[in-house]
Amino acid sequence: MNDKKDIINPFEALCVLASKRHSCWTLYCTTCGAMDIRTGFTMIAKGYHPQPSSLDWDIKHSKLKRAMSQDWSDEMTEKFISELSNASIEFISNNCTFPDWLGYMGLVLHQFHFDFNNRIKLSSAWKPQLDAIVKKRSPQNVDTRIEDINILTWDSLSVYESILK
Repeated sequence: MNDKKDIINPFEALCVLASKRHSCWTLYCTTCGAMDIRTGFTMIAKGYHPQPSSLDWDIKHSKLKRAMSQDWSDEMTEKFISELSNASIEFISNNCTFPDWLGYMGLVLHQFHFDFNNRIKLSSAWKPQLDAIVKKRSPQNVDTRIEDINILTWDSLSVYESILK
């Protein structure tokens, strides 16, 4: 783990915690439904934030009623998208296991698959950061596949994964 920051964004903290716990991020997991991460999403939307000095943030789904984004108020969705748009993908990628950090992002994009406006907001914030990571870490592998991606989807993250391997 590196790239220490004094203040950590809630999504960055969730990703680091999930990576430490080896939390499941399988989209259609029939065992856990990736509920640790999805519950963390709801906690972020409700305004919860881990302490910057400690990543002991209880995200176990038994502690919080299962609430998917379709159950969120407009204010919760706006808060969630705002927090995630301000997350440093570089920080997440440096502090989480590869490709897990892409999986966490994929869960978010899948959760908002039918919410085009919010996927545009996330794509506007995340795609330039992902492109910069590719150019920095794998300049020899930069190709037109990432240039052809305008709006991120959970599926398009597999392109980034294959380039960054």
